[in-house]
Parts: sequence; C-alpha cells; structure tokens
Amino acid sequence: MKKGRKIIAVICMLAVAVTMSPALSLMGASDVHAATVTKATKSTYWIKVNKKRNVATVYKKVNGKWTPFRAMLVSTGGSRTPSGTFHIGKKQRWGVLMDDVKGQYCTNITSDILFHSVWYYKYTRNSQSTAQFNKLGTVASHGCVRLACIDAKWIYDKCPAGTRVTIYSSSKLSKLGKPKALKSYSSTGMNWDPTDPASGNPNFKLRKPVITISKNKKTTIQYGSAYTVKSMKSGVKAKNTNANQDITSELSISKLQKYTDGAWKTVSTSKFSTKTTGTYKVTYYVYDKYCGKASKSYQFKVADTAKPTITASETRTAAAGETDALLNVTASIPSKDITSTLKVEIKEPDKDWSSEYTYAQAKEYIFRTAGQYIVKVKAVNPNNKSKKSEKYITVEVH
Repeated sequence: MKKGRKIIAVICMLAVAVTMSPALSLMGASDVHAATVTKATKSTYWIKVNKKRNVATVYKKVNGKWTPFRAMLVSTGGSRTPSGTFHIGKKQRWGVLMDDVKGQYCTNITSDILFHSVWYYKYTRNSQSTAQFNKLGTVASHGCVRLACIDAKWIYDKCPAGTRVTIYSSSKLSKLGKPKALKSYSSTGMNWDPTDPASGNPNFKLRKPVITISKNKKTTIQYGSAYTVKSMKSGVKAKNTNANQDITSELSISKLQKYTDGAWKTVSTSKFSTKTTGTYKVTYYVYDKYCGKASKSYQFKVADTAKPTITASETRTAAAGETDALLNVTASIPSKDITSTLKVEIKEPDKDWSSEYTYAQAKEYIFRTAGQYIVKVKAVNPNNKSKKSEKYITVEVH
C-alpha cells in the first residue's frame, strides 16, 4: 500500500461502506454470532483457514461427515489474524479497506476481519495491486484473509451468513494440500486479477481441468462380461487444480468409437455390447464454468481371452479297429467353438506317449489292439496362448 497516506483505519475494516451499490454496514462480532449461530449448525460448508500455511480449506458435509472439498490460497496477517471459530456475517460486493484501498467480494468473519479479494487502488477491476496478488500463499495482510478474486467470489456466493469459519495455525495441510499459485504481471504495478471471471478480463487464466485415468484401469475386457458406461468411467477422475477440487461428478463420456475398416467410427453407448469384439476408444469430457473444458481419450479392447472349456466323458469304450480318438469331444471359448484346433497325445497299451496329433489326425486314429488307451486332449485360446486346458480320457478297447 502507498506510504504516506494519512487515512487511519482499523485493520481491513469496512469503515465507510462505500460500494458501487447502496451502502451496507457490518454487524459487530457479538451480533453476528447471536444472529447466525443457529444457522451455522445446518451450514453446508465449514471454512478452515490455516495461518501458518496460508491456505483455506472448505469442508463440505457429505453423509454427515465433514470432507475436504475445496482449497484456496490466502494471505493472512499471521499473528494479526485472530485464531478461533467464528461465523460469517454480512457481505459487501465492494468495500473500502485500510488506507482507502478497495476490495471485491467482502465477507465478514468477525469484528473488522474479513474475507476479501486482493486490494485495488480504485473501484475498477483493472486496478488491482499486482505485487500483492503475487503474495497469495504467504503472510501479507494486516489481519484480514485475502484471496484470489475467484475464491473470494466463491465464498461470497456460496457461504451464507452463519457459515462456520475456523482460523488456526498448523504445519499440516489437509488432504487437498495447497494449490499452485497463479501469477499476475504488469509494468504499471496494477492490473486485472487473473482469476476474475468478469467478461472482458484480458488476463483471465485459470488452469483448465485435469482428467486422470488410473494406471490399473483394464485395457482388455473379456468378451460377454458385464462392462457398462459406468464401468468405462470407473478409475477416471477430474480435478480443478486451481482449488484442488474433485469435479469427477461433472465428468461425462462425450464419444465412444470403434476401430473399423481402418477408421474410428462412432458407437452409441446405449448399444455397446461386450459381445462385439474389437478395439474401442472412449473420450471423457468435463466442463467447469470458470476453468473451461478438458477431454481425454482411453482405448480398450474387447477380446475373448478366457480359458477354453473341453467337453468330453472321462471314460468310453471302443472295439478294436474302431477310429476317432475325439469321439463326442468338443472345445470352446465364450465367443466361439475351437474344437478344430484341439491337439491330442495318445498313450497306447504298454507304450510311451505318442507324438502330438492334430484334430484331423486324431479323428482318423485307429484303436488297433485291445487294452487301455489314455487320450490327452489339449485346447489353447487362439486369442491368448497362455490360456490352456487339458482333459484325459480313458478308452477301454475290447
């Protein structure tokens, strides 16, 4: 703030409620608590401000449990920012701060302590202090809790009077951590806040959402198995890295395609079936009102890689001179019959195992003498050579 100013004001106080709309006064701390403590117990959000790490984490009540929801870089005043639990009071769209500078989206925490944007020299959105914006994430205020414009606006819009605010100091971060800072640049020392979503902001540059796909997500789906659109979305997450906020609930599938005849062709998700083999590509899409959109594609294959099933009786009888070592023997995988690919070894009475017969050769095999024959039937999945089955058949020849 400019030195030599003679205006004396209480720390970050909205002493004179000058706004771009009619004036709005702030309640005192005791009045705020008395008027809003009942509402606080029913509030959707709980804001926790960590003075030591200069980060605020918004917790949201999910199934009765407070869960980290959104993280925001802040600049507190260190020891000048009071510790304790408070409740949000009144708000001002624009307000006068210490030394007559201005702030957007001002929300009372307690007494003269506020949430507000980084300060501006004037009531114009292109007059923010560039140097002060670049201090977000460090101690820099005179006691209030400064935030990027987008975060101050979020509190202003989403957190009604009575919302609980806890201010504390700890070296430990919530599981959301601390968002990476954005930077503002200006040769004049003042500029637009790069997070201000107002139309016409030439410097707006929130990071786009990020979509991540689990390394453990399956790339091969078994033919005929249960695999739905929900399965396609499993293991895929979307994140707003500006606030380390999980926005997976906003994730959708924008396109499903199958590689056919050398090109990707669109397939209706409602008609997708694992009983159609092939290579598929699914494109995920997410959109955030302020961060913009992101997409990412993922390929998977529907293939029949199951272990073969051999169907045959374990024992049979035959007359000497009879043919066909594979009588009534079949083999299959879920997608097709593979009987014709069977291989066979035969152990004749008082002899070692034979060399391997093809299916056709085994069908022509002749049981020449009486005695006990052992027929070893082998099946291999042609789509996955590691998937094999064997079956032994005892043939009593008379």
